[in-house]
Amino acid sequence: MSAARFTADGATLDRLAAAYRRRRLWSMLALAMASGLLVAAVYRTAGTGRTAVAAGLVTALVSIGAAVLLARRNPVTGLTVARHFNRTIPAVEESADLLLVHPDDLPLLDALERRRVASVLSRDPPPALPDRRARELLAVAGALTVLAIVIAVAPARHSTAGAVIGAAPRARVPSVAPAIDRARITIAAPSYTGIATREQTDWDIETVAGATVSWQISTNATAPRIVTSAGDTIRLIADTIGSRASGASSDLPHTFTGTLRAEHPVLYQVVLERSGLRSVSDFHRLGAAADAAPSVVIIAPRERTELVPGGELRVGVEV
Repeated sequence: MSAARFTADGATLDRLAAAYRRRRLWSMLALAMASGLLVAAVYRTAGTGRTAVAAGLVTALVSIGAAVLLARRNPVTGLTVARHFNRTIPAVEESADLLLVHPDDLPLLDALERRRVASVLSRDPPPALPDRRARELLAVAGALTVLAIVIAVAPARHSTAGAVIGAAPRARVPSVAPAIDRARITIAAPSYTGIATREQTDWDIETVAGATVSWQISTNATAPRIVTSAGDTIRLIADTIGSRASGASSDLPHTFTGTLRAEHPVLYQVVLERSGLRSVSDFHRLGAAADAAPSVVIIAPRERTELVPGGELRVGVEV
């Protein structure tokens, strides 16, 4: 703005304020339109064209309404511009707001001060009002627009990449869900209990504390594991014979083994994973009853046996 065009009065301050409001409003409208484009692009990748257009229009209209509402709630007026000059131009000596009042309505000293401020601003016109927020809004709008274009173009580019004229479409092979073919559970109680080792196929287990529980599972999963309610994870290891390393088909079941020492009762689940598919079993119980305290029963000698003076002092003890 040149000195010949700048007239320091209230009308000029109002025009500067109006220009500032227009810049801010246009930046907010640009952000609203960019938001609508982004929403439309996202919906286009997942739905129909009509849905994308409707979603984009609704988003843009709501954003525009919010922008207009915010602009009205925080208006920039000529007084705002005058206060900005008071803060940024020392020569006006915080008297720029006098320009908003007609000289005939001011006392003599204020009228003279108004003339001085007008002379200062006319001699050295101030620069345009800075609006960092408008620049930030425009930058965000530009980024959202670029992102919307990338999202809108990417699916089409992906669908045509690598296409061969006359080539038949490749049939999709459905993924086989992970499943258990059969299972065997071996429970070995501590040797001092005298309880024989047993096998079962029931997933619910009852044993004594300190017992060793081994699961042997035949499944087509690639990484089966057992997860307990106590936070323990037992990863089952594939048997060497018949494993995938031997070249067997991945669709056939293979045997995995894992072991856990039962210290206290817990719940557990079997987790199977294969080709991005995941299967989790119901909760099963692993009961670990505390062993009874050791007891001793004396069979001989009988209770209250007396040693006769002069008799045999050696007494046999049978427990």
